[in-house]
Amino acid sequence: PPLLLALPVGVLHLALSERYGIFLAELYFVACSHHPAFRYVDQPPFSIAFLWLWRHLFGQSLFELRFVPAVLHAVVIVLTGLLAQVLGGNRRAAALAGA
Repeated sequence: PPLLLALPVGVLHLALSERYGIFLAELYFVACSHHPAFRYVDQPPFSIAFLWLWRHLFGQSLFELRFVPAVLHAVVIVLTGLLAQVLGGNRRAAALAGA
């Protein structure tokens, strides 16, 4: 069940990633990645360094900027469902936790 929930969520995120403009927070992170530094107090330095590397490897379109968050959202759904199963829940509990 967790994978069956996560796959449509990831596909939906990627399919709709370019239908709306860039958010202010996304624009701020992109601006910070143009000048990477370890002194930003509102985000960890690894995230800005990763965004800098991602932009230089794959570009800066909205699809590329939103690809990693979409994949990580699907991964979180799968891990949440699996954690519910590990803690003793049945398939219904895993589906509910993933949802």
